[in-house]
Amino acid sequence: MKKRLLVTGYKGYIGSKLYARLQKDGYSVAGIDLKDGQDILECLPNKRYDTIFHMAAIPRVEYSVNNPYYTLKQNVLVTSKVLEVAAKNGCQRVIFSSSSAVFGNGSGPTSPYGLHKLMSEMEC
Repeated sequence: MKKRLLVTGYKGYIGSKLYARLQKDGYSVAGIDLKDGQDILECLPNKRYDTIFHMAAIPRVEYSVNNPYYTLKQNVLVTSKVLEVAAKNGCQRVIFSSSSAVFGNGSGPTSPYGLHKLMSEMEC
């Protein structure tokens, strides 16, 4: 039986490459992305996946400075939701994509985006 995989942010740079490779390798893979109008907080499939690749994020530092509430929601709360759904449905693993922004200038995050990624790392 094929492993069932989910890629969040499957239309982003990393997510799109991963999604295409998984399909090419013959996996049963689903994708969810804001670019399709799919807010993960509202429409994350309540299904069992063997692995969830959580690539979804609003990655722009300047945008996170100007829109801290929205980016907190999309970067931190979405991660919490992914982890909650994964645990509830017996997902074997969640693979999370973080960022070098968690290190900032060497002493920690210097932007909301970096802080959001660090918070998500801690929760994972």
